Amino acid sequence: MKFLMTTALIWLIASMTHAQQDIAKPNILFIAIDDMNDWVGYLNTHPQVQTPHFDNLAKRGVYFTSAHCPAPICGPSRTAILSGLRPTTSGIYTNGVSYQRDMSDHISLPAYFRNHNYQVWGKGKIFHSGTNAIPDQAFDEYGGKGASASPFQGADLQTKLQDPYHHTELGGKAFRLPLNGMIADRHWGRNNTFDWGPIDLPDSLWDDTQTTDWAVAKLNQDHDEPFFLAVGFTRPHQPLFNPKRFHDLYPVDQVVLPISDFDDLQDVPRAGLEYALAASTSGLHSTVTNYGQWPHAVSSYLAAISYVDDLVGKIINTLDQSKYAQNTWVVLWSDHGWHLGEKQHWGKATGWYRSTRVPLIIVPPKNAQSIGKENGCDQVVNLLDLAPTLADMAQIPQHKDWEGQSLLPLVSDPSQPWQSHTVTTFGYGNHTVTTNRWQYIHYFDGTAELYDLQNDPQQITNLASYPSYRETVKHLRTLVPAEPHWKYMVRYHNFKLVVSATEDTFKLFNLYHQNQSDERTDVASQYPHIVTKINRWLMKSRPESKYLTMAPVQQHSLQIPVASREQFLNAMDQSKSGDTIIWKNGTYRNLIIDINQPGLVIMAQDPGKVVFEGRIEIVLSANGLIFSGFQFINGTTEEDVLKISASHILLEDLNFSNLKCHYYLNILPTSQHVRVQFCNFEQKPILPNSSVVQVQVHKSQPGYHQIRYCSFQNHTAPEGAGGDYGIEALRIGYSYQSTFVSRTVVEYCYFTKCNGDGEIISSKARENIYRYNTFADNGDAHFTLRHGSDNVVYGNFFFGGAGIRVKEGQNQMIYNNYFRTGGRFSLRLMNYDVDPLDNIIVAQNSFIDSGPILFGGMGDSPPENIKIYGNLFSDMDKQSLHNLTGKEKWKFNITNRPLNHQPDGCNTIDFNMKSSTKGAYLLAENSKYKFNPDKSLQLLDIPELDDDPDIRLDIMQNKRSNGGRIPGCTGLHTSAVTPYASDINTGPRY
Repeated sequence: MKFLMTTALIWLIASMTHAQQDIAKPNILFIAIDDMNDWVGYLNTHPQVQTPHFDNLAKRGVYFTSAHCPAPICGPSRTAILSGLRPTTSGIYTNGVSYQRDMSDHISLPAYFRNHNYQVWGKGKIFHSGTNAIPDQAFDEYGGKGASASPFQGADLQTKLQDPYHHTELGGKAFRLPLNGMIADRHWGRNNTFDWGPIDLPDSLWDDTQTTDWAVAKLNQDHDEPFFLAVGFTRPHQPLFNPKRFHDLYPVDQVVLPISDFDDLQDVPRAGLEYALAASTSGLHSTVTNYGQWPHAVSSYLAAISYVDDLVGKIINTLDQSKYAQNTWVVLWSDHGWHLGEKQHWGKATGWYRSTRVPLIIVPPKNAQSIGKENGCDQVVNLLDLAPTLADMAQIPQHKDWEGQSLLPLVSDPSQPWQSHTVTTFGYGNHTVTTNRWQYIHYFDGTAELYDLQNDPQQITNLASYPSYRETVKHLRTLVPAEPHWKYMVRYHNFKLVVSATEDTFKLFNLYHQNQSDERTDVASQYPHIVTKINRWLMKSRPESKYLTMAPVQQHSLQIPVASREQFLNAMDQSKSGDTIIWKNGTYRNLIIDINQPGLVIMAQDPGKVVFEGRIEIVLSANGLIFSGFQFINGTTEEDVLKISASHILLEDLNFSNLKCHYYLNILPTSQHVRVQFCNFEQKPILPNSSVVQVQVHKSQPGYHQIRYCSFQNHTAPEGAGGDYGIEALRIGYSYQSTFVSRTVVEYCYFTKCNGDGEIISSKARENIYRYNTFADNGDAHFTLRHGSDNVVYGNFFFGGAGIRVKEGQNQMIYNNYFRTGGRFSLRLMNYDVDPLDNIIVAQNSFIDSGPILFGGMGDSPPENIKIYGNLFSDMDKQSLHNLTGKEKWKFNITNRPLNHQPDGCNTIDFNMKSSTKGAYLLAENSKYKFNPDKSLQLLDIPELDDDPDIRLDIMQNKRSNGGRIPGCTGLHTSAVTPYASDINTGPRY
């Protein structure tokens, strides 16, 4: 028997008054909350959430900062909590569970307390599924589960009725559903519950309010026996409809959104992508953002949390005023977390932190004296521990089959040594192992993720494949549950086969189907040939590992050395995807090659020691190519040196110099996902209407290209004056492509002496990001947003030349940049007539002894809706503002010198500056300027733009500080930005 009681806890119970000792056992108030992640005030995970009653409970008891669910989906999690058994033991992995049917041979927690002379009452969502799924012997009285989290009837939420809308009435008011106006992504469910918004009707229409009233009535009654009162709330389960006053707490235009980099999934294995990108438990991230609903959804989720917090407060207040206050334990928990766009996922059923971490609070009886001042416990625990914990509270023996351990020792001393890890299971073979430092996610097909929770709490970088973390992965893998019921888990394309330990039972899941997030539908009978194919492979190979990926039989990859064009063509003919063709060190002249075999790696024997010169025309026309380590020097061609017409291409460690050609690199509109990194582009001779690097844009599909850690240098016109000579260092799009969406990211690049044209970068398409780049000594050449809208220029450095010119477009964002230009201008917003500027944000930039800010030129249509917020002007010339229209909106800007035509919203203050570790200047802490929290500039406070939320939020929620507390560019002291040339941003690594 695992009955456990520390000396301190014995003293806790002994400290009760004489009157209370007449009651042999304490009461237990067991509060379950549905789908509530860790956005509670006392955990400090969301800066705006208001949970005063949760926070007060946390102060009165012990709250656990690293509590995790047994499973990140309702049915398996609640079954584990109420049975004390892990999913791997009970076999309950899915939501299609009925405790009455599937766990009839194992007593439930409420029934266990009934057997030990407790009165057990419950109402709301305690068990998963409907009332008929609850064990017959669980409760002395059960008040019912309630209909749903919505005040509407299920019939009103049916997807087939919402085509696209369904009109209904409730409480004498008319409603059009869905309230958020979005189409339903999830088609396998009957109802469209991925909806949100305020409902201005009485609270009594919500089941959770009715549950609260029932619990309050119970606590106001007289009871002669100790009781176990289970109260289950459906908030904040979707649909996120709440009484209006809770939505009013979170204005949509001010809500802070979670971090969700749009390229965050690049290092996530296929299994992780299948969970992240499926509309299985809620909807698609792309739908939420395309409808502009992300802030609305977050606001509604926060409102739902505040609503249930208010209801819990009513119950706790009733308890405190009742005669049971001195002898009642309170345990509050949520069954699992919930994503709101993190990892581009909505809902639950993933192995990531947002899905596994949950609130857990344990509050001893009101008179208990054994809790110290440090009531936050950082030890890793699991909700599986609740059953033995509750038994110890009640002084009854623990059930012999329970697999958790009592948390009462931690209630007595939250800092004492504890278990090293906990496990969350989300489907057969999928497990998350969490420690205080690491979260290791193991998938059924043998792939994995590893995150450093201390240094990467947002789980951006998957370290599982990094050699330096091999031993960490090896150790954490040993903590994955054995799952003795099953012998093999096999991926075959989009299918997952689970084979029993006796090899006579098979479960097959089609992972492309939306309803497979919790693997409730076995399709083995529909695809017998797939089962047979995988089973024959297993019989033949008899693999030692349990977690497998079955791929088509392939020969070992080849490595083929070549030393001429003919040898290369022959090698390409005989090679297959995954093979490597290696050019031997040397110099090769006049190569015209079309690389049309997909999946090849083409590389230099030694990076930098293979040189192509003369007439060089190379086309990459097959997908999945890697091209690395070459130099292109001293050549002439009327075409492009390197042309890309395919997708998923990696160009790495290439050097281009002194090549008379149309483009050094031309990425055609048919391409997608081309990555160009650690390349150098220099000294391109002048040719009319040409650029150094050209990225073209398709009319109907974004490119999603990345140009990173590259250098562009010494592209100079004969006069060196930055005229319109047609040699931009980088051009994205053509004029006729200005309405096309590109979504190209240019980051960590270095541009110097690129004044062969008036424009260094010429942006001529929509939705691009330019961040963390350095522009140094480029004469009067400038970065130009020439055509297109919805672009972001963020976190860049401009030294010794011109800055940014915005010619056309709407919803352009110039944010958190650093200007010390000294050229013709730092920033210029033009009057172009063709596509006039509208809704332009210039925010949190620093202008240090820099060129002027100019308005006007090239037309008669002055910019509209210009917001100039939170910028810092230091040592600027008095005549720094030119041609202001007076319509610009200036707020929270500061200058240490008076400026001509200085507008309201730009205050002259004698502040101090300091030099960062990178040699740039920012506002000093001892400056006379003081941060006023009521007037802080947060980017999210700016009224919502019409630009693409994926792009905008990638910037606003970037890992760097967004500078919301003080004017000017921030984060200069971090390693995220390299203001001058360094090894990281000047091209090849040889």
